[in-house]
Amino acid sequence: MLRREEIDLLHSCRPTSHLLAALAAPPGVPLLHLRGSSRSPAAHFLNRWLYRNLTADVIVSSGRLVRWTVDRLRMPADRVHPILAPVDLERFRPAAPDPALLRELGIPPSAPVVLMVARLAPVKGHDVLVKALGVVGREFPEARLVLVGKPWEGQPAALLNQARELGLEGKVICPGHRTDVPRFLSIASLGVMSSLGSEENSRGVEEYMAAALPVVATLVGVVPELVAGGSTGILVPPGDTGALAKALADLLRDPAKAKRMGEAGRRRAADLFSFAAFDRRLRSVLGPEQT
Repeated sequence: MLRREEIDLLHSCRPTSHLLAALAAPPGVPLLHLRGSSRSPAAHFLNRWLYRNLTADVIVSSGRLVRWTVDRLRMPADRVHPILAPVDLERFRPAAPDPALLRELGIPPSAPVVLMVARLAPVKGHDVLVKALGVVGREFPEARLVLVGKPWEGQPAALLNQARELGLEGKVICPGHRTDVPRFLSIASLGVMSSLGSEENSRGVEEYMAAALPVVATLVGVVPELVAGGSTGILVPPGDTGALAKALADLLRDPAKAKRMGEAGRRRAADLFSFAAFDRRLRSVLGPEQT
């Protein structure tokens, strides 16, 4: 197919397709590779040769991947381009609380809602967040924790059992995988990402910011590049229950501060990962002849 068609640019997205595309690329056709994995790349000779000699440019999703690609693969820095994943700012935007959803979840309209949107996998640190709610609940007994995400092995049963043991029965709500995430954003007081690792792309954090929610998140992956700590949210060490609980309580205690952070986050979202920002950055990588 590559020999038959007139190809101006080849774009690969996974390690296997990267190698196949490099081997099959017609002479003179540049190869652009997207590297989004949270794993450190293999630094053996063949992989360095693939990147340096057969790949024109690499797109990555975080500063950590830039460092890995340059340091481990010896890829020239001017050929490695960080581009944040875009979010639809029209779909994810500030909105009034959805009363039907509050009724569905059994949440009183006056209750503070702590929201986390992420698959219920161990790496996301949901158990740390439940522990933190146990601390926060002493000051805010009406607070609810809503964990939206795909069920994982043993979850959400283990999290709900943990909540019961901490005296939080009925205050931790797991509605499963949902396609109506903007409705959940509308009822939230703040958005949380308690990940212990990964987050080379953090769609949840981007959606919180787009919806003008203040963010409490851990210092992992791309998160520190998304959240301006102290301005659009609060960043805490991964796995630190005390720091996470303090950050949650600080924002629940000061709604005006939370509102300012959320509004600043919305502006930052427009600057960093709107479709328009993504378009500008991608065009700068492709060059005018490809756009």
